[in-house]
Amino acid sequence: MEKTFGLIGGDRRQAELSRLLAADGNTVHTYGLDAWKPVGAGSLDRTAGADVIVLPLPLCRMKSVSRTGIPSPSSPNTAREPLV
Repeated sequence: MEKTFGLIGGDRRQAELSRLLAADGNTVHTYGLDAWKPVGAGSLDRTAGADVIVLPLPLCRMKSVSRTGIPSPSSPNTAREPLV
């Protein structure tokens, strides 16, 4: 079964991912990446209706569940230091 990919927001990495997915023959819809001229730019409704949705993840340095760097409400360390 062929799947469609929806990429919402982010930066140049998501725009490049949209190009790579399309180059592999996938249907790609993007929203909020206009500055990088991604493949499949369109409406939020169409993008959100895709089979697979890819959202940006913030990067930060903090101790969290499984040491992934992804903030967790149960994390004992709530101080966040952005990666720049």
